[in-house]
Amino acid sequence: MVTIDDLYELSAGWIAAFGNDLVRDLNGAMVDVAQEVYVKEKWGGLSAYISLSSDDIEVVVDKYKRIARQTCAGCGAPARRVSTGWILPWCDNCGSPQWKYKPIETYLDGED
Repeated sequence: MVTIDDLYELSAGWIAAFGNDLVRDLNGAMVDVAQEVYVKEKWGGLSAYISLSSDDIEVVVDKYKRIARQTCAGCGAPARRVSTGWILPWCDNCGSPQWKYKPIETYLDGED
């Protein structure tokens, strides 16, 4: 069973915006199978490593990968830009003034 504590490597904004929903949906997709689950941020997106995956679990993971790419890592608001060094999506109020950014649309153009 996945708990909110298993998401400790996700940004605070992502946990606030969809952490509980991600936990609920992963647990619903796992259907009574004990599994190792590791969820983290990687290259500005959500990555999930699951010991025994299934089509249902992959649907859940893909859904939250899309959501994470459009959600501010700092506060959970809709992202409007992405930092170019440490790649993460940010709203206009979060991030650092020293960082360089590009518009979120250029980041999302790489989506399927």
